[in-house]
Amino acid sequence: MLEIYLKSENRLFLKYHEEITAYTFDNILEVINDIKNKYGIKKEKVSLILDFSRFYISFFEAPSSNSKEEQNLLKSFLSDEIENYSIKNFITKQFYLDHPLRKSLVFCIRRDFIVNLAALLKKYGFIITECKADIIGIYRYYENEDVSVLTFGDELSSFLSVRNRNIQGFKSLNLNINDSDNINSYEFVNDDETMIFLDYQPENIEIIFKGCELSNDINFLNTRIPIFKNIKMKNIFPYFLIILICILLNLFLSTNELEKKNDEIKNEVETIQQSFLAAKNENIPDYSKDLNELKEIIQNMKYQNHYKFLKFLIEESNTDTGFSKIIYENNFWTIEGDSLKFKNIEKFEIKLARYAQNIELIFIKSRSKLLTFQYKIGDIIWN
Repeated sequence: MLEIYLKSENRLFLKYHEEITAYTFDNILEVINDIKNKYGIKKEKVSLILDFSRFYISFFEAPSSNSKEEQNLLKSFLSDEIENYSIKNFITKQFYLDHPLRKSLVFCIRRDFIVNLAALLKKYGFIITECKADIIGIYRYYENEDVSVLTFGDELSSFLSVRNRNIQGFKSLNLNINDSDNINSYEFVNDDETMIFLDYQPENIEIIFKGCELSNDINFLNTRIPIFKNIKMKNIFPYFLIILICILLNLFLSTNELEKKNDEIKNEVETIQQSFLAAKNENIPDYSKDLNELKEIIQNMKYQNHYKFLKFLIEESNTDTGFSKIIYENNFWTIEGDSLKFKNIEKFEIKLARYAQNIELIFIKSRSKLLTFQYKIGDIIWN
């Protein structure tokens, strides 16, 4: 697995085959392409680590052990702290510090940032399977020590206090990597306490990678990132017409009859082969007509798959989803649309994956309150 620590908008660290490489960039796509070419990567799983500054982080203590009440209070708390906060727009995770007291460290990150980054890397063959916060990795690395850790960043730095195998304190500091040379002029802890500084030296970056490898606490990436978006009913009429044609065809070409005819022709071909082996010198009858008929039957079955797939798209649609383009060409389907709801799309994509040969995201863009996508899939096999 390839590990990427995205430190800022212009810096990342790569760990691959136990080797750590630092990259600075203006365009992350150029770096990703360089990594792909350097290591000859066609398809590779990625463990992504994000700098703490990508998140809104805060302590939260629930007054009640009731889980539903706790989530309602947390939602209200975050709505006051974060502008335009909603469960739809943000991924929210809790790292519990003391379960009996229901005290936790809350992490929030914009959902579209994760979705767009995952889609972008996927186009280059990098499949993100997990996404973690560097703070949790640092805690896990020093979990068994009583220490304070200052981790430098390009714009902000994080201060983490670990005591008695727990996070005692956390805060963001207005320091950056350029201040690391003058750090002795600051007083962070008492003289009898241990202070650790993590800058961009390889051995310090290795600590963060190892800590995140030890941490299985929080994964900000959902199991699957839904791709399909909403269907608008006003665009559906042409597909209803196709479904009607499909139903009429089924009256004349039932699947069972086609399979039976197919088996009969196969048996007949086998009989011809056996006769040929028994009498090589006899004239072999011309069965080209039967073979052409077999090809036509197979082609009709393929068309039935297409009709069933279109029917499937329509049956799975709802008033919150809409397809703006559905094209079948050169054995591939191109589907374009937009959506408001992730939950409905997630269920839909799981069903689609049962039948799709190949799935490829062409692009995904945020537009107003909608997420516009274009999706390319291989030919459909319908049981």
